[in-house]
Amino acid sequence: MDNQKNRQNASVFGGLFVGALCGILTLVAFYRYLHKDPLTIPHERAKASILSTTPSHEIAETAVGSPTADKQPLVQFSQPLEEEFTAKPSVKNVLFSAEEVRQLRRKLGRLALALLNFENAYQALPPGRGKKVNFGLSWRVYLLPYLDQLPLFERFNLTEPWDSPQNRELLQHMPEVYRTCAEASASTRFMAITGEQTFFHEKRPIGLRHARDGVSNSMLLVHAGAGEPVPWTKPSDIIFDKENPVASLGLVNGKIESVLADGSLLSLPGKISEETLLALVTIAGNEIVDGPGLRRIHGLNESTDGSLPLKQRAHFETKDRETKDRLKIMGMAMHNYESKKGYFSPASGFRMRDGIPSPPLSWRVQILPLLQQSALFQRYDANEAWNGTSNRELLQFMPGYFRSSHQTNTSSTRIQVFTGKGTLFDSSISAGNPRARVQGPRLREISDGTSNTLMIIEAGSGVAVPWTEPRDIKFDSKRPLNGIGSISASGIPVVMFDGSTKILSADIDPLVFKSLVLPNDGK
Repeated sequence: MDNQKNRQNASVFGGLFVGALCGILTLVAFYRYLHKDPLTIPHERAKASILSTTPSHEIAETAVGSPTADKQPLVQFSQPLEEEFTAKPSVKNVLFSAEEVRQLRRKLGRLALALLNFENAYQALPPGRGKKVNFGLSWRVYLLPYLDQLPLFERFNLTEPWDSPQNRELLQHMPEVYRTCAEASASTRFMAITGEQTFFHEKRPIGLRHARDGVSNSMLLVHAGAGEPVPWTKPSDIIFDKENPVASLGLVNGKIESVLADGSLLSLPGKISEETLLALVTIAGNEIVDGPGLRRIHGLNESTDGSLPLKQRAHFETKDRETKDRLKIMGMAMHNYESKKGYFSPASGFRMRDGIPSPPLSWRVQILPLLQQSALFQRYDANEAWNGTSNRELLQFMPGYFRSSHQTNTSSTRIQVFTGKGTLFDSSISAGNPRARVQGPRLREISDGTSNTLMIIEAGSGVAVPWTEPRDIKFDSKRPLNGIGSISASGIPVVMFDGSTKILSADIDPLVFKSLVLPNDGK
């Protein structure tokens, strides 16, 4: 009896032991399965199939310790499987005709203008500000009233998501401005960019004021070349990939078609550097990037065929028009400086710290924040000279505003002011005043009138200076035209103290020119 009971107990314990052992072995097997090479886990059957059809000598060439072992995995999967594990997917490129590209650029410009009008009204980009903000609808829906589509907008239920029964019925009424070419679907490729530090990066309203890098240096919308089109009412846009930025946007005929937050179109080559593209996409990354300069370098092939919004066409009509536009922007920057400080930027000013002046600072450097180049201004070290070790490295980042029409890659500028006795930028006007070179000219010092007094000139060839150097044209009242270089036949581009721009005649009388430079000669 006791022997039988002992045998029963042994049998029970034996069963428990076998069960526990099986459990342990199962856990070990599962652990080993989880820690396999990630390339092999999802495709065991595919691997077995490939191994069964791969010659043994080809497998041996990739064994551990072979010359190619560190360059490729043990097993090469078929193409679909390779795509799943590609770290950087290839850049997709959609192809359109020249006319279709012109159309999509016009639409990008129109959408940007509508977004800027919306932001002006609500101090934020769509969906704007309100007690109840529905993020279940795309910005494209909220933009409808600014695209002459108010009746369609009023049919949406703004408290429901895009795919609710009522809102889903409106997919078929996609406005033409969201349509790519002649596609008949209710999907679009006109998208915003989402991700960290973009205009659409969070579930909260973002305004243009958040673009600390400057609206002319921040990308607003693109025509996507990657992925599939999305339903136009769906809050789905491009998720920007910092690791492969060009691929996340895709290409149109080999280019990135976009519009900046100032409403200007920007067509970039697909080979643009990742650093430049990342700087354009982020709105507060504090990177050095020059949107206007990039527009001038790369330009648009269709510059005079009406492909641009009216606001932008003037930039490309003639060289003179482009020059006058640049000068006008610099004149506005100088006036904004005066509004803030009470005086214009001195030609060669400095900062006072503990009663000790810093090295001379060019007016071109001082107005950088007003040209949406705060990041570049912050990199400038006011404690060292313009050609010091740190500041010399910044020469390569000269903003496009200081670049003449024919210039592309240079660090010298012909954009200058007049200095010397009798001029407004003469540092000796307030002789004996220790702050004379800290403060620039004031409006009240112009007795001849702001419309009759020259502020900035684009000099002729031969007088360019490094753009950060505090050096400009030394005015000679006896020979007024001396020092401005070779005058082009098209004339002398200038901006006056009232902000107006002019192209002075190449044959201008020296005495007339003198009266324009001097602010108080009574002429």
